[in-house]
Amino acid sequence: MNREQDFKASFSDKPALAACLALVTSLTACNTSPEDQSRAAPSAHGLSAGSTLSAFELFRTARDRFTVGEQGGRLAAVLAAKSVDPAAVQAAIAATPADPGGLNAALDPALVLTYHAANDDLLVINQSVTRDTASLADVGLVTATAVFRTTFGGIVATNPALSVGLDPTAPRFSKIVQGEGPSGAAPVERLKEYIFTVPRRINGIEVFGAGVEVSVHRNGSVARAKVFGPTVRSAVDVGGLEQPTGAGYSFNKTVDQSESDARVATEYPKATIKPLGLRYWLPEGTAQGVVSPQYMYMVAHTATVEGKKVTGRAFFVAYSTEDAARAPVVWPHADPEARGDVRK
Repeated sequence: MNREQDFKASFSDKPALAACLALVTSLTACNTSPEDQSRAAPSAHGLSAGSTLSAFELFRTARDRFTVGEQGGRLAAVLAAKSVDPAAVQAAIAATPADPGGLNAALDPALVLTYHAANDDLLVINQSVTRDTASLADVGLVTATAVFRTTFGGIVATNPALSVGLDPTAPRFSKIVQGEGPSGAAPVERLKEYIFTVPRRINGIEVFGAGVEVSVHRNGSVARAKVFGPTVRSAVDVGGLEQPTGAGYSFNKTVDQSESDARVATEYPKATIKPLGLRYWLPEGTAQGVVSPQYMYMVAHTATVEGKKVTGRAFFVAYSTEDAARAPVVWPHADPEARGDVRK
């Protein structure tokens, strides 16, 4: 009996839900190290009005199937620690149905490549590892961390652009725990995977929904690897700081965190609100834009039904640091016409 739900694979055809579930899982309390959120972004309270911030051009590359295969093949080779035939990867992709939203291709009996165009996510899963419930021994966090760092180094080596703004020494840590055992018997809860997420940051401020993620199975093998999110257009100066290029610009912050905290509490009086700090955010499905840091929150409406508290699906809200009157960015939006899975 397996109580795990692999949202990254199972919801690949529901991008908004997949992204929201993945982010809720990493941002809420379950299985995260106590320090991971405190280092996710600089304290916005420490930046007074008048502090200088920068806006950067963010964009998502429109990748054709050949490019997805080329980059996915390199990622698969790092994941599996073996050579992967580029021609075989392209053949596997060519055999998948055309879909502007992305693709899902079996590269061999074990390796599966998934591309999600709305956020420019490239994910490779080794199913021979993810389906392993027979290996009961756990290599432990120290060994899993060493495997992650080796794998991360291999990923960056295949894509030098990833060497900017990613710090593998301070990953966000979470884990998958599942119930295992024969049918009819009480399941035994075991740790399945250690998950290491390295967020993309610009001068210490996180780019929401961007980075590199590596999952290590308890048996010590790499289960999944993902490169995801928008790309930043910038130049690194002699001091190691990223400077905006193109349409990017610098500005003096005019809105304090306390103003944003008060505003979100007023606009969502019946909700659970989790402040996420400053974030650069290019909402999923947006190809490009000039983005400045925003105060970001995870919000979930609450209600009392028959004496019990009911919490709705979480969504994200971000407020400007430049203009207190600017409308917030909200994602994902509820669809009043949604009727569930249309295939049923």
